[in-house]
Amino acid sequence: MTAAQISTPLPEAARRLIDGMCGFDIDKVVGVLCDTARLSAGSETYAGKPGVRKAVVQALGWVCSIRCEPAVVWMNRNVAVIEADIECERLDRAHIAFPLTMVLRFRDHLISEIRLVTYAPALFGSLRSLRRPT
Repeated sequence: MTAAQISTPLPEAARRLIDGMCGFDIDKVVGVLCDTARLSAGSETYAGKPGVRKAVVQALGWVCSIRCEPAVVWMNRNVAVIEADIECERLDRAHIAFPLTMVLRFRDHLISEIRLVTYAPALFGSLRSLRRPT
């Protein structure tokens, strides 16, 4: 990521969230969340740290690598909007690339809400079918 691509610096909690996801470090991801954090992706919603943790474990269960390249970051008070390019390698070695918008709400420097929006609506359906049993 280059400084010219980012309109606002990436908030520290957002950077740690992205680093944790890309590094498959679930504790790092959960460590930046409020106890009452919520994650919304498509029509799915997960509440509380345990619910978000389970969703992240499931999401990462179908990939062997993930790369997130933030392109633009907007910040206003306690809300950040991050436009990012995502590249994943699935367990079957197929590659997926898609744009993702992350809307993050912060409380006391921790993330209280994550909303994920993709411009490829079929992506969430195909990911759901690839989930490994929990």
